[in-house]
Amino acid sequence: MARRTITKEFYEVTENFFELSELKDELLEWEGIYNTIRPHQVLGYLTPLKFLEQRKEHLEKRMCRQSYERVHLLDTPYYSKMVNIKEGDVG
Repeated sequence: MARRTITKEFYEVTENFFELSELKDELLEWEGIYNTIRPHQVLGYLTPLKFLEQRKEHLEKRMCRQSYERVHLLDTPYYSKMVNIKEGDVG
């Protein structure tokens, strides 16, 4: 997270009389909100958590699609011909 963001959104609005342990607890709570509830402009107004979930889903779909395409490539006449050539059957 950016230094400016943490300064503006946490330190400037948090009372400064905390003990270090209290400050740590408050900061961890704010960090949880920052990463799971607060939307971020750079992420298309998604939370970082939602952005990562969507990215993971996109990558999983992409991997499934690529696997599907590879399997169907094995069924094409071109691939069969290439396998036969590699095995020495040039027919």
